[in-house]
Amino acid sequence: SDSFIHNIDFENNSTTNGSGGGLCSYVYTPLSLDGVDFVDNSAQYGGGLYHAYYGDLEISESMFSDNEATSSGGGIYVYPGTGHDVTLSSSEFAGNLAADDGGGIFAQYVANLTIEDTIFDGNAAGTSSEGGGLYAYYNTNLEVSGSWFCGNSAYDGGAAYLTYNTSSNFWSNNVLVENEASNSGGG
Repeated sequence: SDSFIHNIDFENNSTTNGSGGGLCSYVYTPLSLDGVDFVDNSAQYGGGLYHAYYGDLEISESMFSDNEATSSGGGIYVYPGTGHDVTLSSSEFAGNLAADDGGGIFAQYVANLTIEDTIFDGNAAGTSSEGGGLYAYYNTNLEVSGSWFCGNSAYDGGAAYLTYNTSSNFWSNNVLVENEASNSGGG
């Protein structure tokens, strides 16, 4: 059955070697978050939220701030598996950090990854890693619209690092400003 979480804060939670410092959603669990804040959480994967294996994810009007992953996905690590969708709208990712890829979001193997009216501000990936704001890997369709990427940083892809997204990458009406990459692709 679907899980719905509304108006809850996940703050100052951690797991040393596990996933999902704030929340771990795992195996056949479609998840909808509305008005949920993830602040100062930490984990190996998904400092704020870890969502994996065979369930859609929908996030609206939520905040991911100052979360940290010792591996990937400072704010969110999402790996729902083939045929599942991830939709983010009217949310904010600020000051999240990943030692590896995806300071704000690490997303792989998503059928349709849709990001609308969302702010990525001051997120960072590790010094030799990719995707300060967004790391998108092997997703079928990627659509980003009406979103801001400001002051994010990484080795490659300060704002976003997109690789092996197979069918379509559609970006419209976004603002990318003052993002930084020490190697390639600041914006």
